[in-house]
Amino acid sequence: MKKLIHCMLFFALLALSGCASSSNPAPDQQSPGEATLRTAQENYGDNIILSGAQRYRVVEGDTLSRIARARYNNGYYYPLIFLASRDMVQHPDRIYPGMVLTIPDLPQNLSDREARGSIRSILLEMAAFEEQGGRSRTAAGMRNLANGL
Repeated sequence: MKKLIHCMLFFALLALSGCASSSNPAPDQQSPGEATLRTAQENYGDNIILSGAQRYRVVEGDTLSRIARARYNNGYYYPLIFLASRDMVQHPDRIYPGMVLTIPDLPQNLSDREARGSIRSILLEMAAFEEQGGRSRTAAGMRNLANGL
């Protein structure tokens, strides 16, 4: 009887571990939106100026757009924080208390032609991501901001 119980527990644990691992897709099994995020970070992250950047520790209730609104007076600039914090943040909707984010100096980045171009491009790509997620108002705001740069 003990062997039967042990076998049942073993198979139950095996089944549970298989379910848990299937919820985190491998990079080649990511959704199109997640692939877009990864590509954007790879394409534009190196052009952001990090000298003069500040660090910020995420607290309960934070979102990247709330942090951007507090630091830059405009929540649509959240992709700049997303790019600068690419070692910590893989998805803009998934930040957690205790994470330490990099907050770039916005005026410094906007005054640099290459960095400003990267910010414009990431805003447009993230607008498409927001549109895919059903957040058309956010997407429109990001496009307007990008087109004004």
